[in-house]
Amino acid sequence: MTWTMKDHDHAADRQDAQRIRERFPEIATVSFECMGGWHGLLEKMFESIREAIPPGSEDRWSLWQLKEKMAGLRVYHSYANFVDDERPEDADVRHKIEAAVRLAEARAEHTCDICGHRGRLRARGGWYMTRCDEHADGGVEDPAWLGEKTVYGFGGRHYHFDPDRDQFVEIDNE
Repeated sequence: MTWTMKDHDHAADRQDAQRIRERFPEIATVSFECMGGWHGLLEKMFESIREAIPPGSEDRWSLWQLKEKMAGLRVYHSYANFVDDERPEDADVRHKIEAAVRLAEARAEHTCDICGHRGRLRARGGWYMTRCDEHADGGVEDPAWLGEKTVYGFGGRHYHFDPDRDQFVEIDNE
């Protein structure tokens, strides 16, 4: 039998998302617009963000939207960007938060959004997804994107994400 989206347990995804929001009530403040396969990497991201934000400064954090778009994770957020009382540590906190978000986004590009196992970019019609073979749901690898790697830029340098090492690798800028 071939798995299809009709077989997906959306209620379990909602319960798991609620569990994560209850674990991080001060920072996981919006609904997740993605499937449960990415919840594990979101939980790691929120752990890192909570660690980065000084105790008592959670109100300086804003999470506007967290969603899947074009087979990738998108996290729209800010920290102390609209606060008049800039603190010396704010830049460092923002850097740590951005690192956690970028890592989650990079991990999502290689993680099946249904089950959380290793996945790859697939397409069906105009719909893109990151899925393992079991949950491809009729999607096939898209030759137009095959081989392209997302380039991440931060700290004045450029990186690719290596899913086998679960880390960013600097691109030779020469």
